[in-house]
Amino acid sequence: MGSQEYELGVGVKTRVYTLPFLGTEDGTKAEVVASCHIDTSAWNPKHVAFQVLKVKPGSVPVCHFLPREDLIWIPK
Repeated sequence: MGSQEYELGVGVKTRVYTLPFLGTEDGTKAEVVASCHIDTSAWNPKHVAFQVLKVKPGSVPVCHFLPREDLIWIPK
């Protein structure tokens, strides 16, 4: 598993991970990308992520998987 931290915009830190996945039914292998927003203190407290995770803004990173069609630009 690899990770790298990037600044996206002004002061917005995001850590990106690549993870190996293995299908439980047929053993299909895939590599997926997850994005973790490190500092969520400026987010709206009513954001659905906080409701689902039962946390407050700025208390924990908020991570999610990226759909196949999304792009992440990574510097060399």
